[in-house]
Amino acid sequence: MSHQPQNDESQASAYIYYDRYDPFLFDVRDELEKALQPLEVQTRQYMAGVSPILPTLEIVLKFVNTPIAVAILTKIVDVIYDLLQAKFAKSKQEKEDLVRTITTIVTNNITIQGVVDFNDSETVARAMKAMPQMLIEASEMQQVETKQAVQNGPINESYGISYRDGDNLTISRSTLQFRYTYSSKANRWIPTSIHKEQ
Repeated sequence: MSHQPQNDESQASAYIYYDRYDPFLFDVRDELEKALQPLEVQTRQYMAGVSPILPTLEIVLKFVNTPIAVAILTKIVDVIYDLLQAKFAKSKQEKEDLVRTITTIVTNNITIQGVVDFNDSETVARAMKAMPQMLIEASEMQQVETKQAVQNGPINESYGISYRDGDNLTISRSTLQFRYTYSSKANRWIPTSIHKEQ
């Protein structure tokens, strides 16, 4: 009996968590939901009335392995960029207050978390489009000796990455964990720390 090969999207899942209402951030959320639909994205509210400093979207993307993550994200980020650009094409003005997205990418051997604070659609669109850069860099570092990657990293963090997993917070058990922040000036994700799980 033959088995049909799985497509890449069946080996991935996506989750979007949000807290307090912000019209601009919710518009971003709606476009992300559309782009991530092939991964059967699930969206849910969290925080139970306790809000962080900035209105925040947390995006959690889980993949069976890093090559599949790169393949899927490379396709999806162009869709995200185009949807965000189309959504905000008529309103290019900046918001007064910042909002935040936290994107956590989990594969079988690495975890990456990228944070971007923004008050305009162009910044978040470019940040989303550049997401594969984080994965490719982290994958390259993961290929070298783990100890060397940590020594050569920006900062060796003593604590692992945590991310939302349903109603709970999960602490990653990946051997190598990478934190990034997005620089709109450089138009790229900047690594800020590496954590090696013992």
